[in-house]
Amino acid sequence: MSISNPLQGHPDGAALRKQAGAFLKKARTDAEVTQMELAQAIGAQYYTIISQIEAGKARLPPDKTMIVAQRLGWKPRAFYQRLMQYYDPYGWECLFGKDAEKGEKDR
Repeated sequence: MSISNPLQGHPDGAALRKQAGAFLKKARTDAEVTQMELAQAIGAQYYTIISQIEAGKARLPPDKTMIVAQRLGWKPRAFYQRLMQYYDPYGWECLFGKDAEKGEKDR
């Protein structure tokens, strides 16, 4: 059995993607970075990919996470840990436990 999407089969998958998008949008606006600037930072041809991610229609590619974290002024580990609670809730629970605080506080 092969599962490429950790949210596959999760009852709250769509809602979790939207929460991830809301987190990314807040981090981006807090850093005063435009969608166009962030798209350019990850080498995307169109800024609309950032819009799709923020709307929960797409997911931030894992190989772009470090670039985005650094561009938005986050420590990559803290940024990925925060995204993981939305994009891979089963992995999150395995690593941190059900009652773990969601994400590191420092940036």
